[in-house]
Amino acid sequence: MRNYLDPQPNTLFQRRWSFLGHTNVVRAISWSPDGNQLASAGKDGTIRLWDAREGTTLGMLGRFSAWNTSIAWHPTLPLIASGSSDKRIMLWDLESKQLSRTLIGHLGRITALCWGGDQHTLISGSADKSIRCWDISEGATTMQLKGHTAPVTDMAHHPKRPLLATSSEDMTIRFWDLAEGTLLETRRDHDWYASCVAWNSDGVALASGSLDETIRIWNSTDFSCAGVLGHHPDWVRCLSWHPSRPLLLCGCKDGKVWLWDVRNMRVGCTIDAHATSVVDVAWNPDGRRFASASEDLAIHVWDVMVSS
Repeated sequence: MRNYLDPQPNTLFQRRWSFLGHTNVVRAISWSPDGNQLASAGKDGTIRLWDAREGTTLGMLGRFSAWNTSIAWHPTLPLIASGSSDKRIMLWDLESKQLSRTLIGHLGRITALCWGGDQHTLISGSADKSIRCWDISEGATTMQLKGHTAPVTDMAHHPKRPLLATSSEDMTIRFWDLAEGTLLETRRDHDWYASCVAWNSDGVALASGSLDETIRIWNSTDFSCAGVLGHHPDWVRCLSWHPSRPLLLCGCKDGKVWLWDVRNMRVGCTIDAHATSVVDVAWNPDGRRFASASEDLAIHVWDVMVSS
């Protein structure tokens, strides 16, 4: 019998902005490196930009018949990558606001994107069960990783090493050596789909979430499980580590966002963030606010009210 977590009062966060404009589910969000703008990808086929300082829209980059599944703002270049249900990855030039390149190679919808260890490498996961590394300057696949037996759901590149963590509907978390292109470790500790992964800022720990309603913390040296956080009352859909502190955000299917103090393995607060499933959460680079996106079509930006 599961012992479910009791929600804790939200004394830490206050909603600052609500961004409304998507006409179908918001699938993913990504902050600009300076934290002043937010990009969102929607099932309505649009990529939208938002001004997080003024709480206003900055317009759309494009509208397509296929729905967008993922988005990743480049850490140094004026560039956004987006993935779609029609198997394409699109690179958007933010200076011209134009589509600059399309990457084609996956045989299934794109499910996850992240930037690699240098400014020219993009990594993608797909429903075709594979992971690809791309040279964006050439528009070509440089490496393909296979091993998952079901769609890839998420991925995270280590902040300091050529190490990639991936999650999948096959219930596994896998660790890949990108220098050698090899699988280092497969962990099968989750009891249902593994939905998301995220490294903390120094790369010492990886967090993984699952539809089994738990979060697991993994050691980056031997890939052992260092702890289990949960059970949450509903599926864990998304995760985001604070940029400098041992604080972890967790978005769930019931619309709640949980803040975990991972060092002390305790819940800091629970936010009634959305009317339905939270599909993405992301700390701002300065750590003083975060954004959440949901199937209720809304994106909210939350300010930290007190030191957490």
